[in-house]
Amino acid sequence: MSVFRLPETVQAAILRNMSAYDIINTSFTSQTSKRIIRSYRYCISRPRFIIQIAPEMSRECIQIRNVDTDGTVLGQWIFHRSCKRPYKMDHIEEEEAVIRYSTPYEEVPTTHISSSHPTKTCKALLIHFRSVFRKMEFDVTFNGVVLTNEYLKQWRYLSLATSKLSFDCCFLDRKFNRAFLQFIQPNQEISIEDGEMDIRHAINAKKFTMNQAEYFNPEKFALYKAPHMDFPMDGISSFDFFLYIEQWIEGDHPKLKMVTRYGDKQRWSQFYKKCEKWTGGPRFHESEFGRFDCSNGYDIRSEDGTLGTFITDEEEELTRFVVWPKTH
Repeated sequence: MSVFRLPETVQAAILRNMSAYDIINTSFTSQTSKRIIRSYRYCISRPRFIIQIAPEMSRECIQIRNVDTDGTVLGQWIFHRSCKRPYKMDHIEEEEAVIRYSTPYEEVPTTHISSSHPTKTCKALLIHFRSVFRKMEFDVTFNGVVLTNEYLKQWRYLSLATSKLSFDCCFLDRKFNRAFLQFIQPNQEISIEDGEMDIRHAINAKKFTMNQAEYFNPEKFALYKAPHMDFPMDGISSFDFFLYIEQWIEGDHPKLKMVTRYGDKQRWSQFYKKCEKWTGGPRFHESEFGRFDCSNGYDIRSEDGTLGTFITDEEEELTRFVVWPKTH
C-alpha cells in the first residue's frame, strides 16, 4: 500500500521518522508524492547536509550528504557530468538529468545524478530541498577549485544558506579578494586548508581557521577579525601570535573571544612576563565552540580592563588565549 493512501496523521508520522535522503527520493517518484510531501514541510525536522564541490570536469564533481546529528551519513547524492541524453530524462525542478539509484556505496545509500550541467542541476536540487524542508543546515567544502568572480557568483546562493564554509586546496588570486569577502558571511565558520589563497583584506566571520602558510605574514594576521580563530604551528610563528595578543592589550580586535595556536605549548610563558597565574580554584570558559578548563591559566588584562587568559593543553600541544566577558 502507498504511504500516501494512509490517513494524514499517519503520513505525517511516517515522514517525521524518515531521513531527508529518503524523503527527497520519495518525492521524485511522482508528481503526487512531491505535492503531498511539500504539504508537510512544517512537520519535518531540520535536516543537515554536507556538500563537497570539486571542479566540474571531475568524475564526481559534487556530493551532497545527508548526515544525522552524530555525523552518520544517512544517504548521498553524487553528481556526474555527462553529455549523453537518453530517450527518457528525469526532471529536478526545471532541469533535466538522469537519476540512478544504486546499491550502497561504501555502505551509504547513494543516488547518482548525471547531467550536462551539474552545477545547474545541483542548484535545482537545492531549490527542491527548500520546497520540502522549512529549515536546513549546510556545511560546504570547495575542493581544488579556482575562485574567480564568476565562480563565486554562481555559488553565492549557497553561501547565503551555509553555516560552515571550507576551502581545501583552492586558489584565490588577490584581484578577486573583494568578491571573496562578499561571498563569506559574518555568521559563518570559515576554514582554509592548504591551497594558495592570497587574502589581503579583513575577514569578518564567526570563526576562522587557517591551515596554510602560503602568503601569510604578521601584517595579514592583524586583518583577521573573527571572534574565534585557530592556527596550526606552520601557519603563524609564536612571535606573530603574541604580537596579535599585544594588539588586543592595546585595544585592537575588540571582538576577539578566543585564538588558538597549535605547537610550542610553553613558549608563551617565556615570551610574556606580565601574566599572573590564577590561584582562585576551578574555573571554566564556555562558548558555542566548547568548554575549556582555565583553572591553571595565566591572566592578563587589556588597557580597558578586559580579562584574558592563556591556557595550554599538553595532549594537543596547543596554546589557547581566551577573553572573558567584561563582568570578570
